[in-house]
Amino acid sequence: MNTDILLTIESSRLSLHSELSRNTSARHKVFALQNFIKLLFASNNSLLVESYLPEFIDAYKRLLDLFLPEGIDIKITDSIIEQIKTILQIQSLKNITSDLENSLHSLQEKTLIIKNALDGIESDDSTRKRFIFPLLSKNNDNENNIDGYLDTITLHLKPVNTSQKFFTIPDEIEKDELLTTQLNNSWQAAKSFVQSKVKKDNQNFEVFIHFNGSYGVYRGSSLGVVLTLCFIEELLKFYNSNTVARTANSMVFTGPMDGAGKINSVSAEIIKAKTAAVFYSRAKMFVVPFDDYPAAKQKLDELKTLYPNRNLELIPVTNLEDILNRRNIVEIKKLTPVQRSGRFVKHNWAGILTAILLTVLLSYFFVLDFDDNPASVSADGQYIFVKNNNGKLLWKRHLRLDELSVGNENYLSKFSKLIDVNSDGTSEVLIANEQIGKNGEFNTTCALRCYDKYQNLLWKFSFQEKVSSLREDLESMYTIYMIDTLMIGKNNSLFLFANNGNSFSSAVFAIDLTTQKINTGILWSSGHTYDGKIRDINNDGKKDILCIGLDNGFEDAIFFGFNLTGVNCIRPTTDNYQIKNYPVSDFICLIRIPKTDYDFAVQNRFQSIHMGTLNYLSNTKEYFFIIDSDMKNSFSGIWYKLTQNLIDFNISVDNQFRVKRDSLVAKGILNLPYSDTKEYENILKNNILYWKNGIWVKKEEME
Repeated sequence: MNTDILLTIESSRLSLHSELSRNTSARHKVFALQNFIKLLFASNNSLLVESYLPEFIDAYKRLLDLFLPEGIDIKITDSIIEQIKTILQIQSLKNITSDLENSLHSLQEKTLIIKNALDGIESDDSTRKRFIFPLLSKNNDNENNIDGYLDTITLHLKPVNTSQKFFTIPDEIEKDELLTTQLNNSWQAAKSFVQSKVKKDNQNFEVFIHFNGSYGVYRGSSLGVVLTLCFIEELLKFYNSNTVARTANSMVFTGPMDGAGKINSVSAEIIKAKTAAVFYSRAKMFVVPFDDYPAAKQKLDELKTLYPNRNLELIPVTNLEDILNRRNIVEIKKLTPVQRSGRFVKHNWAGILTAILLTVLLSYFFVLDFDDNPASVSADGQYIFVKNNNGKLLWKRHLRLDELSVGNENYLSKFSKLIDVNSDGTSEVLIANEQIGKNGEFNTTCALRCYDKYQNLLWKFSFQEKVSSLREDLESMYTIYMIDTLMIGKNNSLFLFANNGNSFSSAVFAIDLTTQKINTGILWSSGHTYDGKIRDINNDGKKDILCIGLDNGFEDAIFFGFNLTGVNCIRPTTDNYQIKNYPVSDFICLIRIPKTDYDFAVQNRFQSIHMGTLNYLSNTKEYFFIIDSDMKNSFSGIWYKLTQNLIDFNISVDNQFRVKRDSLVAKGILNLPYSDTKEYENILKNNILYWKNGIWVKKEEME
């Protein structure tokens, strides 16, 4: 054994122990572990790997579970994933590395969310926290190596008769002077706005600012904007104002603010680093100081050469008034007397109790995570996991899903969402088709359940409408899936689709989240629905419903967009399968995508549609979905992109489908052309049918 290599590894081992004991972020420690493990692998000596690696496996797993890929180049995270896979392949260490598989799956799940954003695929924002700001951290080994983070703020106000005080968590004995000044400036700017909305504003507070990421010591003034907005929201709550100001989800803020509300520059160098951090996240909008916009735009354009589909909007602002006047940034509205009364009770009990708890924590010089508010949901195929903002598991429920649930946020959102149902500022957890039982015996229930943060069941909803066709009277046994929320009048409503468990019917409708009653008409379809989105698809300024499913009468895949009214209606199909007694809906678009020649050759009655694969590509303004010819092999089919005119398709043939079909072409079972040709793409396009004036027509009749 080379003595120099051994000495280098031993020296690196001692340095690693020193790094792991320091008060640095989990990410820095993961990087340190990654470099040490690289050194072990570079030795090409299995004995050294087997001798040194076990000492750090537990620490590696613990830190990987805390690792967040937001804010750094996705290639860095991919390299960590590949290293974990390599470790898991070491047979001699299987007895101590098996737990790393869970960490691997968790990291892949987090990474997929970022990759989807880079590809322009929209994610569900209902689980996204507010008051987000980018944070930069310099690597002590290399001052030019800057890591980016996205962090959030939680604020608690405790009224006092003494002077105004600020407490930051994590805290340090002597606060950074810039941060101290910024806290006072943001408070002054917030108070100036609040004074115009409340009668009295002379209360002093102990203000507890919890930096939820706990990434280390927080310095500087660039979080002035997000602090001010957070102060405004909490002060309006405290004074039980009839006005609320709520920032949008998935929006990131940066910029110092003076006491008069003016937003100052953070410098070109810093704004570029922060733009990069926000770019590698799922954020959709980044609010930046007006003077820093050119540098931020330059960096964004540079990054978009690597990921041209990334949809990130830069919003330059000059002052607080500029922000508050933009409804895509801050929603300002009046509360009803009932809402104000409920908020007052919550404020005077939960808010004060939380502040007292935080004070106790500070007195013992450490912070424990008592946050019991649901902030995210994830799944492993057997359970759904409800976690708080710091990733701590709050509770779990049985929910059996297929492997698409791991890392596919769009798929999971059909089964579980976090929604503030009663407008109290805390998200409830909605779960569809949960498995309920005891003693290891669980049965899937056809219901939508709503739980509070303590796992108490608040209500459940079942879809039990009955319809009939010429073929049969359809039983009311429906599994329920979620689409998204939408305001209908003054009520927050949740759109759902339900599939008949024993037959072919499906329904799309909405329920009022307050009453749990259906508050729209029902669109009935003769075939199951597999995905849906809410978008303005005909550019009339109103939100519409867009779905994809199958049609049992035509035995085709079907893509349909419509606007639900208060009237029950149907989707047209063949006579035997047509649901009786309702008129045909007035569709914005209704498109049939017939089976391919390969489907007929292998005797597929239906093509397959994976739930959760309908997406909107914001960069190209296309609706994207996949239709499979082999459900056993994910995505072995055709990739369809429907353009904004709801007529033209861009089509790509998946490689697995090409191999299977072209083997039949080569054997003479199917006719030419081969699958990866323009000729075959045109055949697929020419087979597509469109609903127009009560009949099915080809594309040329739509133009």
